[in-house]
Amino acid sequence: MYTQLALDLQLARRKAGLTQAESATILHISRYRLGRLEKGSKEPTLKEIIRLSLLYGRSFEAFFADHMQSAKELMWRNLSKIKPGPGQTADTVNRERTLARLDEDLDPQRDVYGV
Repeated sequence: MYTQLALDLQLARRKAGLTQAESATILHISRYRLGRLEKGSKEPTLKEIIRLSLLYGRSFEAFFADHMQSAKELMWRNLSKIKPGPGQTADTVNRERTLARLDEDLDPQRDVYGV
């Protein structure tokens, strides 16, 4: 169930002043499909997410804040499982930078995504 997303989609459509039929037409999906998205019984595809963001003028992060937070927490936990690499080589420089960036971006003490 995608309850928060469903509520966000309903609210965004109402704030836009559009009916389900109008929104579905613009999104190039069936009204039935949009209804299922707004009820939380279906998860939108990537193409639908992009179109929804464009239609309602909201970012991906705004629609999926709860998913972003859970992804961030999962990745933060898994980051600690990565073992230090061998000595510094041309290949490991980028690895170390990536791991350091992730450590900073995923740190639960920081609010990078505004969630």
